[in-house]
Amino acid sequence: MSGPSTFGEALLRIAPSDIHIPKRLGLYFPDKAAALGRLMAIHGQRTPITVRKSNSVPDKPWTLVVGMHRLNGALIEDLPHVFALERVGGSVADALDEEASENLDRRDQPPLEKAIFVHATCEAAKSRLALAHGNLSQHQLATKARWDRVKSGQSRAEQALQEESDDTADTMSAVYGWVESTAEAFGRDKRSIRRSLALYRLVIQPFPGLTQALSDHPVVGNNAAQLKAIADVQDEKQRRAVIEQLLADLELSADDARIQVGIDRPAGADAAPVAHQKFYNQIEGGWERLSLPQRRAFVPSIAAMMHTPELKRALRDRLNEELGDE
Repeated sequence: MSGPSTFGEALLRIAPSDIHIPKRLGLYFPDKAAALGRLMAIHGQRTPITVRKSNSVPDKPWTLVVGMHRLNGALIEDLPHVFALERVGGSVADALDEEASENLDRRDQPPLEKAIFVHATCEAAKSRLALAHGNLSQHQLATKARWDRVKSGQSRAEQALQEESDDTADTMSAVYGWVESTAEAFGRDKRSIRRSLALYRLVIQPFPGLTQALSDHPVVGNNAAQLKAIADVQDEKQRRAVIEQLLADLELSADDARIQVGIDRPAGADAAPVAHQKFYNQIEGGWERLSLPQRRAFVPSIAAMMHTPELKRALRDRLNEELGDE
């Protein structure tokens, strides 16, 4: 068994073309890589990537550990070199653990990417416990049996998720020494873990070939509430159908897709969804993605969009009804 991994003594300059990019945990965002490459070309590289020596690809002496978007950005900009730290020792599992840990600490992660890294960090925690206390095969078998029961309809996903998030939070607390207050500060409390595991178990794991495209969807991909609407579909075949509807129409919301698949009905109607319903949903979905300061800043634009006196009066009357006696 290899010893713990450490960093090499020197900061390396490596040609980007000399670095092999293996299969990664996370999703790849070309726009993000291009933006990082442009920033690196103008301002220099502020954070080194992490690599390890490799013999797996003859013309690439290095293998990437952490920094996929920075490395691809350097390739896009045709930069002559990237700064890198060499990982010495450790195992492939240690490299995956490092990638998971670095990416999980980013507060701006898209929901699907965060779900992948939460799951990876959970698995890393289990492996660390196994090394410290012996084989955890019984625990792993119990996890598999739990989700087999969900797939066969013998138990509900909500119950399995609650049990798994409780087990996971306890395991990660034991391994990483988290307390609840610290966990909440980093967005890794039980509730956050449960949300991420729900996306992983119900959206990512069953449909691995659809995950990247779903993450790229302009309406749903970065919207946690919309992704939850997909995960909430109990039947796996219907869940796939919802995702496929979304990928076929990049203007569709998850709520619209659920209606088109036949899971839900339009509010207040038994008929098929009207043509303009998806535009209503896009407005509501966009509004939900704005922060409170952004919503305040947009209020004048809402008023300006009321082009006729009739619309302005309708908006005024509706606001008066909402405010009541305030």
